[in-house]
Amino acid sequence: MLKTGQQYVQDMVNMNFQLCIDGGKVVRPDVINHSKVRPMINAIAETYDMQHEKDLQELLQCKSHLTGSPKMNRCSHTREMHRNCAGL
Repeated sequence: MLKTGQQYVQDMVNMNFQLCIDGGKVVRPDVINHSKVRPMINAIAETYDMQHEKDLQELLQCKSHLTGSPKMNRCSHTREMHRNCAGL
């Protein structure tokens, strides 16, 4: 099942990680709401939502080369993305 943007954001909230940004440590729960992180999370979440739009599915979904799953988010599959997009 393909995730939605909201599910992606919730997965990020549930992760236990910390970042160092501009020499300072940012820890949970502030990580995903940091002003230098949140725009990236929002952009990635948007790709998860866009893949559910019928007219964008061919562009934003692909088959996993690891699991064989017929549908996965092409934007999170960057290793193979350049090969798949070359024929578009």
